[in-house]
Amino acid sequence: MCIQYFLDNPPGTDKEFRALKVGNKKLKAFTKESSKNVTLNNDLELESYLDESACISIAGWDLFNSLKDVELKTPSYHRIQFDENIIPCCGYVEVSICLTKKKTVSFDTWIFISTEVEDLLFCKGDWKRLKK
Repeated sequence: MCIQYFLDNPPGTDKEFRALKVGNKKLKAFTKESSKNVTLNNDLELESYLDESACISIAGWDLFNSLKDVELKTPSYHRIQFDENIIPCCGYVEVSICLTKKKTVSFDTWIFISTEVEDLLFCKGDWKRLKK
């Protein structure tokens, strides 16, 4: 739902200056959360976390710097609005994700990049796709 709204409002419109409202609740992981080791683009292995209420997957600038041969795409919205926080959105990347233990099953998704986010936080949809 949020992603479709993002696609329907391209850059250059007055909506560019508004924040994309998302259901995400977290900017960083907490100690007792469920986590999974994932591999991005068959290259980068890292720990990821679930944000139960998220409608987009989001990560910090360090993730983008660690990925090789990935283009940062311009976002339609330059800010993302959480419940009480508004954070800058640097763009998004398209990546291939798989569980580190099961490299046979992978899927492509978007991960939005923000300087305010510390960890790789998956939305519920991407998290479920990792279980397959």
